[in-house]
Amino acid sequence: MVLIDQGMKPIRVAQALGVSPAAVTRWKQAWQKGGEKALAAKPHPGGKAWMTAAQQADLAQPCGRYACSTEAVDALVDLSSQVEGVIGAQLAGAGLGGSMMILVRREAVDRLMHHLRKDFYEPRGLDFGARTMTPVAGAGILAP
Repeated sequence: MVLIDQGMKPIRVAQALGVSPAAVTRWKQAWQKGGEKALAAKPHPGGKAWMTAAQQADLAQPCGRYACSTEAVDALVDLSSQVEGVIGAQLAGAGLGGSMMILVRREAVDRLMHHLRKDFYEPRGLDFGARTMTPVAGAGILAP
């Protein structure tokens, strides 16, 4: 609001801050009505949690040797790593047991899928959830 107080037009403030002119106008109106308090961030409660209390507790106490996962993802990584033709398996994303990826030779994909279905999904009564994907350009090394 210092820039507005110094006479800068809202459109110029918006350009300088990389926001819309409408946002600057709303800020100006809020500032005029309620001062600095009116510009303070307000809490956003978000939507309803989609995980059960048990699932949340599971994530709060990471298990396995990876220490940032769940027993299920740890088991998938361990099981996959034992299949001939698998080059590597790891957690993917930000941890907390959300997903994993497996790098496997093309000729071993069917064998891997069979082991995942037989040794992980079926014993747990789960629908089969593994997907195969092929990189467009393959792996490479970036160098300066």
